[in-house]
Amino acid sequence: SPEIKFTHDVSIQGRCICPEWKVYYLCRNLLLLRKLLPVPRIFSVLSVVLRLSKYLAILPWQRKKLLYLYFIWQRILHGLKGISGKYH
Repeated sequence: SPEIKFTHDVSIQGRCICPEWKVYYLCRNLLLLRKLLPVPRIFSVLSVVLRLSKYLAILPWQRKKLLYLYFIWQRILHGLKGISGKYH
């Protein structure tokens, strides 16, 4: 019988997001949802700040740190400007 091996992109310990471009979508979509759905608020300001802080805090465990930082920077720009679509 065939075996299926499932690898989750985000580690269960919360220390690695692979591939690095995934953090772009995680962050950008969080910002876009907050902007596009003003009422009712799905995410509080505090929850958004904490989530984005977590993505920065796990930087030391990322394999490609500069690429990871690049995608975080892009998510800030695109999330605040309301830019959606595929960007990786």
